[in-house]
Amino acid sequence: MNDQTEVLHEFAKICWQLEIEHDLFRSLFDRGPSQAELLQRTAPFLFGDMYAVMRNQLFLGFCCRATIRMGKQRRSG
Repeated sequence: MNDQTEVLHEFAKICWQLEIEHDLFRSLFDRGPSQAELLQRTAPFLFGDMYAVMRNQLFLGFCCRATIRMGKQRRSG
């Protein structure tokens, strides 16, 4: 095959994948006004909880690194 045909086939594969992803998105999130309202009501709770988990993990990771460094300094000194 020549380069133009290969490029066209790759473009067709990308378009096909995008169509699949769009259909999946619509089947999950575009079911009508009642589902849109439900998602709008629950999204703040979901993302608020995710933010709290990520913040706590970051804080915990920082504290663990700080205490490990302090422990190494005491042993070497």
